[in-house]
Amino acid sequence: MPDISVIMPVYNSEKYLSACIQSVLDQTYPDFELICVDDGSTDSSADILDSFAKKDSRVRVIRQKNGGGSASRNTGLDAAKGDFIAFIDNDDCWHPDYLKTLRRAFDQTPEADVAACSLFTFDAPVPSFQPLPAEPKGKAYSSPFLMKYLFRVHIPMFMWTKLYRKRLFETRRFAKSLPAFNDILLNFEVLLDSKRLVLFRYPLYAYRQHAGQQMHKPANEAFLRQCAEICRESDRLKKTVSPLDRLLLDREIAKQGYQLYLRAQTPGADTEFARKELRALVAEKIVRPFWITRKKRKELKAFLA
Repeated sequence: MPDISVIMPVYNSEKYLSACIQSVLDQTYPDFELICVDDGSTDSSADILDSFAKKDSRVRVIRQKNGGGSASRNTGLDAAKGDFIAFIDNDDCWHPDYLKTLRRAFDQTPEADVAACSLFTFDAPVPSFQPLPAEPKGKAYSSPFLMKYLFRVHIPMFMWTKLYRKRLFETRRFAKSLPAFNDILLNFEVLLDSKRLVLFRYPLYAYRQHAGQQMHKPANEAFLRQCAEICRESDRLKKTVSPLDRLLLDREIAKQGYQLYLRAQTPGADTEFARKELRALVAEKIVRPFWITRKKRKELKAFLA
């Protein structure tokens, strides 16, 4: 049985897919399986996956009808055999010591549930990683949700910068209704549930920037609806946590509401739909502007007037 299950959703990524897979297969920690979930690709991605699977038995290919990133990751979680879970997007790359570094954290800190690292952005064919120290050191944090949101420890929210114990996903899956923001809600839940997190400040994950990403597209109604829904889903989460955690979630939900306002200002955005959604969120007391700065409250008030 593999020690680590690496889950990669794949959809029409023929341009970047080979570099991504090769960065996983080149890991200095070899005890893993790579589960590639082909989410109904219509380009040559399927052929690329089959080619790698024939050459390396650690590569497993699962094919399904197009259902989005959340559905693909859930399929990967259902098939995972490892004791630890890692995620990578099909256009990004890993440092060769990504798995080795994060996996070591659990040997050094047995009570840890999550190990995390930093990332950097790139737009070249392949990223250029900096060499690591001989013994990379991480810092362990108890109650990582409080550390991040009360004491402002910079723990990246992205799922792909983390190695998780599988137990965190025994009853937990990505929200299919939030393909653009599924990692935000899941990481709220994971950090609330985790006893300890080990954080490495090294940039081990290379995040590729290109024109096809959601962040470069106009904020249409479907995207803005997700921006509003992540506020509502986060608000529902408050019913299951302590009073202090509820206050911290209130603050983060207010920030998410402000992000909805900002996305409505981008070229081509459906401004009227965003205004309607924000008015409803404020009226329902889900987004509480009290938690953001006075300047941002004024901006929201003017937008909603």
